[in-house]
Amino acid sequence: GSPFQGHVERAVPGIDWGSGNLGQGLSAGVGFALAQRSRKNGGRTYVLMGDGGQTKGQSAEARRVAVKEG
Repeated sequence: GSPFQGHVERAVPGIDWGSGNLGQGLSAGVGFALAQRSRKNGGRTYVLMGDGGQTKGQSAEARRVAVKEG
């Protein structure tokens, strides 16, 4: 099977943060992106999430931070 099915773990090459509680992924991604920007390394951060994680309040807060810090 694919290493990307279910909850992806850090053992998969290129994965720096595995899944946690539902809704935490976007918060972590925003934090990683802000850290990359402050280090000026030109990196990119990608967050893959499903519809369940997007309904959580933590995701809404992460979106607000991402827009504010842009």
